[in-house]
Amino acid sequence: MNCRKCGKLLDGNTSMEKGTRPRHGDVSLCIYCGALSIFDMNKQRLRPPTQWEQAELSKNPDVARALAAITIAKAKQGYKSQK
Repeated sequence: MNCRKCGKLLDGNTSMEKGTRPRHGDVSLCIYCGALSIFDMNKQRLRPPTQWEQAELSKNPDVARALAAITIAKAKQGYKSQK
């Protein structure tokens, strides 16, 4: 599947639960742009979160940590490319 925001191919996943594959309704976080999406396995795509889902995700500390990690990694990558 491709990220719904940046279009990059997302051909791997890491799960909070060991050894699981994405299921319908699971959250996806793009490693390239940080977009939050929801797996829609019926249509085989990533969709934007609903307003309710977005509000719930914004309260989730795991999501906040993952977004922070992506932001830090992107900042370090930008710093390295400037050297």
